[in-house]
Amino acid sequence: MASRAPTVLFCGRILREAITARFRLAERTYTPELQVPSHAHAQAFLGITLDGHYTQQYGHKTQVFQLWTVSFSPSGEVHSSSYSATGARALYVEIAPEELQWIREFHPIEGGPVGFDGGKPAWFAAHLYHEFCHSDELSPLVLEGLVLQLLAEILRPREVSNARPEWLCRAHEVIRARFAEPLTLVTIADTVCVHPVHLAHEYRRHYGCTVGEQIRQLRMERACWQMAKTNGSLAEIALACGFSDQSHFTVSFRNSTGMTPSEYRKFFGETNLSKRH
Repeated sequence: MASRAPTVLFCGRILREAITARFRLAERTYTPELQVPSHAHAQAFLGITLDGHYTQQYGHKTQVFQLWTVSFSPSGEVHSSSYSATGARALYVEIAPEELQWIREFHPIEGGPVGFDGGKPAWFAAHLYHEFCHSDELSPLVLEGLVLQLLAEILRPREVSNARPEWLCRAHEVIRARFAEPLTLVTIADTVCVHPVHLAHEYRRHYGCTVGEQIRQLRMERACWQMAKTNGSLAEIALACGFSDQSHFTVSFRNSTGMTPSEYRKFFGETNLSKRH
């Protein structure tokens, strides 16, 4: 009887990581010419190659990973890995079995690993990595939405109607009305009686952004308006627009606009003064 491949944790040195309510993301680097013998992982995972290249052997099948290759591997999939003379760097998103189960409800997952080079998966992957590297207090929500979008894109692409369903329009109105509250995908999905995975996929497809990105944009728009039209302190504006404190507001605002709230308010005030003259 053949022995089973050992179930192991990911190798490679962790450069940075992030943990959301549903996923664990880790950027890992691998040494040149590293050889990892046959093994399996207890959890399914997404992989995004960020630098270098390597190959994985699944039985008689060989898969090549190069810049922006996006892959999905089921739990327990036996494989070996061989890294090039330059090594590699990759972002991995670990998916617990219970999370994979509710993902399957709307996106049935076929057996075996899948991989994509370029196209929409690479675009989603680049967007996901950018958010991973430039985090703020809303990043966990944004990351979850992007992971779900990437999973939906690579696991079960399908043709669907372009008409916005009524429940999606209601979800959009909920977001616009309550963006200053601590909303989650589950909260919004429960409000309109759909599954969070379905909401994440359809919202991105119809509105061109994730739920988290929409909430962030609405908060920024309200903050800009309040800084321009009111004399409220930055701390007061931050809380009124849904940010936990002024520090988080400053980080998010700078990431979105390239300037701090104080710089924006000063610039806007000087612009208005020049217009009056």
